[in-house]
Amino acid sequence: MNKFLLVSVLPVLLAILTVKLCASMATVGGASAYASNNNGIKRITMHKVNRTCNGNTTQYKCHGKGKHTGITKRSVSATETLLDQGWGAYWMGLITVGTPGQTFYTDFDTGSSDLWVPGELCGTACGGTHTYKPSLSSTYKAWNKTFQIVYGDGSHTTGVFANDTVNIAGISITGQAFAIINSASGMTSRTNDGILGMGYQKLAQGGEVPVIWSMYLTGALSLPIFGFWFGPVSTGSDTGELILGGYDTTKYTGSFTYAPVSVKGYWEFAADSVSLTIGSTTTTIATSINAILDTGTSLAILGPTAYVNTINTILGATFDSATGQITGLHKVNCQTKPLSAFPNIAVTISGVPFVLTPLMYLEIITNSAGSTCYSLISSIDANDANGKPIWILGDFFMRRFYSVFDMQNDRIGLALSTSYSTVQTVPSTLFQSTTTVTPSSTTTKPSTTTTVSSTTMKTSTASSIFNIGRWSTTGSLSIGRTQHTSTLFSDGRVIVVGGREGANTVEIYNPTTRTWSRGASMNNARSTHTATLLPDGRLFVTGGWYYNTASQTAEIYNPVSNSWSAVSNMTFGRYGHQAVYLPAPVNKILVMGGYGGSTGSVGLQSCELYDFVSNQWTTTTSMINARVYFTATYLPSMNVVVAIGGGFSGSVVEIFTVSTLQWTQSSNTIAPYALTPKGTLLPNGQFLLAGDAYSNGGTYLFNPATKLFTFAANTTQLRNEASVTLLPSGSVLLTGGFDTTTSQPIRSAEVYDYQLNMWRSVADMNTTRSRHTAVTLNNSFSTSPTVLVIGGQHDWLGGHDLIDCELFSVNG
Repeated sequence: MNKFLLVSVLPVLLAILTVKLCASMATVGGASAYASNNNGIKRITMHKVNRTCNGNTTQYKCHGKGKHTGITKRSVSATETLLDQGWGAYWMGLITVGTPGQTFYTDFDTGSSDLWVPGELCGTACGGTHTYKPSLSSTYKAWNKTFQIVYGDGSHTTGVFANDTVNIAGISITGQAFAIINSASGMTSRTNDGILGMGYQKLAQGGEVPVIWSMYLTGALSLPIFGFWFGPVSTGSDTGELILGGYDTTKYTGSFTYAPVSVKGYWEFAADSVSLTIGSTTTTIATSINAILDTGTSLAILGPTAYVNTINTILGATFDSATGQITGLHKVNCQTKPLSAFPNIAVTISGVPFVLTPLMYLEIITNSAGSTCYSLISSIDANDANGKPIWILGDFFMRRFYSVFDMQNDRIGLALSTSYSTVQTVPSTLFQSTTTVTPSSTTTKPSTTTTVSSTTMKTSTASSIFNIGRWSTTGSLSIGRTQHTSTLFSDGRVIVVGGREGANTVEIYNPTTRTWSRGASMNNARSTHTATLLPDGRLFVTGGWYYNTASQTAEIYNPVSNSWSAVSNMTFGRYGHQAVYLPAPVNKILVMGGYGGSTGSVGLQSCELYDFVSNQWTTTTSMINARVYFTATYLPSMNVVVAIGGGFSGSVVEIFTVSTLQWTQSSNTIAPYALTPKGTLLPNGQFLLAGDAYSNGGTYLFNPATKLFTFAANTTQLRNEASVTLLPSGSVLLTGGFDTTTSQPIRSAEVYDYQLNMWRSVADMNTTRSRHTAVTLNNSFSTSPTVLVIGGQHDWLGGHDLIDCELFSVNG
């Protein structure tokens, strides 16, 4: 779906890069990579230039002739062919490759993932005006791998992969993989100097890391997010804009509507429907479609032939098989047919209609012979990787809606562009009925029924992308708390139990009112205890430390009656331990490890089971190693409990097999750690060890299937006693703690991206805190994922516990 498949003379947007940057180091695509950066947000202003086609200067793109629709195909893999429509604008940017930099104007294309530029051997066959010369670059490194793409119309490019320094908007990336094209066919008239693909790595022909990902991995971008704004060419405006690392709040109105990426490769997502509306009559053309948002496709909408034929039939369009600059599109009668007879076309995404009015999908070509109108709705017959037919939303669609490509959350976002209402000027001779001359307005605004409504979307403000999340205050606790527990109920409320100063008290947070209220007090005071949510909604609390005693007591909270019921005492008093519920048919609570003994300072290996039927505790097989302040997780797929992290034996993991009641341990160990890192289960089935710093600031992954540790990534700041919270996206939020180098409390926070295997800083908390808790709230109470951070303490040696709480909004 790349524009480079067809030769263009449409407006080209050339990048002017305006940001001054600083430096950081990383490794990209197997090579050392160096990046300059400032705040991780880069603005690229684009400018329009005219190109020539067969010797004639024009604002439109030349066509290579493909099938009857005039569309060419690109072979993506041996089993899948996707189409690439090339009629429309090139969106190009200035980049340099090599040291010193060699200049290229490349096409920014979300429909591919490779960077390639013409080489010396290609000459005029590659088109463009610049060629890459390896001999002039001191940082060039050869890579013995062939690059080749073959196109459906017979055109093709062949070259070799290499590594060199690539500079975009002042960001210098050393060792970036790219392709040097040595031969090409069918591309002589092409005007761009190559392609800069912005899709997923899965599309990369050599499996290399795409440039946009390299920029993120080197720390040059705060987020792998970029936003496109296409200026209204019809006004004479010659600018467009690409923001790397965020988006531009001045280029859209209202809020964004998001759709998750359904197939990673192209930016593919599920859309609700395509429909046409004339007056009060709406015709639904297709439902539950698979769409691709592609800057490399120049028309408005491409879809399967059967559906597109229906649309063009309603438009009264006829296929134009004549040769010429607009070969292969459908012509419409714009001489005698009034504009009001043409429908609005809506693509509904996540419940929100994105509407093109007639002058947004009709293109008027005027020359000495008169004016001709063409439909920018064309055919594509291809399937995605799952065998489903695809639709493509191209530049003429994207010109009306500001687009955000969010690799962090794997989604696309659309909002009403500031250029939405600006359309082409209509000659006075067009759109006249046979009886009445009715000149058309030169601007069209969306009606109240078709505008993008901010009240119907799940939204995110621009500041969330620039600042990466936002903290806000919320209701305070009535009692300061640390070493307490926090648990999310199914109704969205959060219950906080005990703590060092909280003793036997309970408080409950209401996310609707953002306030706390007191719950019924426990029978026993406790801190560093466990709280386990049962399937019936009750809360099972065990052990804890209070008045220099490790408690043997246990009790159950009923949220319906707001009451506590004591159960029989455990065999051993313990705190800093763990407890998990083992589901039916076992239906028991497993309690493990912790501190105990007469002085409360002995690390325990012992384990015991609570039977709900008999109200009795029985000992079971002890752990292999003593373990305190750790995490334990039940994995239904393996019917095991994984005990991970913690003091005494955090360098190994132990696995409890429920069916045999036996413990085994990991096949390898990890480096010594400072305190007690905790294990968080990721969506990929691995555990992340984080929360307290290892000596090198590293975090680790543990695979329960192989029982092996692997190094994950270094955190951005060394910290102990931090909270670790799993976000709905699968990322992990790390907040606060003590700086291990200064022993001072910190307010910083960071997020681990398990897909990129890296940590990045996010916005700081309002309050420094450690030994606090954090809970991800139920999304039904917020338009974006929200984390509630509760209590904690200000300093390492103690002091008063905090009553302060705050909320982290992932999308701002």
